[in-house]
Amino acid sequence: MPEQPPDFIQLVNLASPKLGAVVVSASDEFFTEKEAALNPREPQPDGTRFTDRGRWVDGWLTRRRRQSGFEWLTLGFAQAGLVEGIELDFRHLAGNHPESISIDACMLPFLTPVNRFTVDRFLWTQILPPTPVEPDAINRFEINSTYRYTHLRFNLHPDGGIARLRVWGIAVRERLDGDFDLAAIDNGAFVDRVSDQTFGAVQNMLMPGRPENVADGWCTRRLRGEPGYEWAEIELPAEGLIRRIEVDTGFYRGDFPELCQLEECTTGAILLDPTPLRGDFLQRMQPAPTNTPAERVRFRIYPDGGIARLRLIGSLTDRGRQSHRLLLRNTLPPPDAVAWFQQCLDSEEWARQMTSARPFGSLDQMKESAERIANSLGLTFDAEALRAKLQL
Repeated sequence: MPEQPPDFIQLVNLASPKLGAVVVSASDEFFTEKEAALNPREPQPDGTRFTDRGRWVDGWLTRRRRQSGFEWLTLGFAQAGLVEGIELDFRHLAGNHPESISIDACMLPFLTPVNRFTVDRFLWTQILPPTPVEPDAINRFEINSTYRYTHLRFNLHPDGGIARLRVWGIAVRERLDGDFDLAAIDNGAFVDRVSDQTFGAVQNMLMPGRPENVADGWCTRRLRGEPGYEWAEIELPAEGLIRRIEVDTGFYRGDFPELCQLEECTTGAILLDPTPLRGDFLQRMQPAPTNTPAERVRFRIYPDGGIARLRLIGSLTDRGRQSHRLLLRNTLPPPDAVAWFQQCLDSEEWARQMTSARPFGSLDQMKESAERIANSLGLTFDAEALRAKLQL
């Protein structure tokens, strides 16, 4: 019986170029370019194709290392993300695969130059120790990181190649101000449950931009019998109020659903009444009069078919803004958290203890912990000013 794939591959591929991910640097690109590792296509063998440097390989491949050390590739995300799992594909690389792989991560400001001259200057955290790989196969590693990162470094011991790499997780955007797309993957939304995705992955529906073709959307089987509809449950980045709904059936001319509907998952409140759809068309709709704030929504299509894109334009509620601020504080890597807390109160020991006290269940709990730890250390501080800084 084939092994069941891990749950994390149903999440978002943070390494997708569609989300702005890039391979920012590599220690070596002698045989093939580093960008090949992010190619969305399945790797294809071609034993008849050669270049002036040797046999062509569909992936990233380094030269044979003759000194001590290892080769590496650094990946940068457009948005920081919580990494749940990593998939490294070594198919068609038997004999060119590394003996083992390790992975480091760090959080860097946007546009920080990361190259072979600067890569060792940053504070990397190991999220996967050196681990043997299975050649000519897809290797999956569960990470379950509680901290968000912007860069990953894949270390090949001692050398070799990677046909494809995927990083499964959830995006965490620093700022969610004003009106924005609450259902966008790069804003932190993701599909948590789905009834069917036979002909198109459901996460496609939340990707940025217009669809490229009929494969670039969510498409179900042809439904027979009950319950008479297909559905997807979407976790929003935080509680928000939806003001406009956009449903794009681009390229689905004979496969579009007859109707769509949106509801809030906890109460079942209807956010969009059953609404007729047209094929290969972008429809803009207003929420139902029963519209209510939502943190998780269920999108239904009747009876089945394909949806290229779904946009839920709105803004965070006060509760949502507090929840998002708390997420940002709880998911900062420890070195970054210490630096942030120290800006609130100039005591390195206090900042370290606050970092260790995470995760906080609420902003109020964080503020209470801040005062308690400061008092235990005998620090002099302005309680009101400290609470205001922690609220930012």
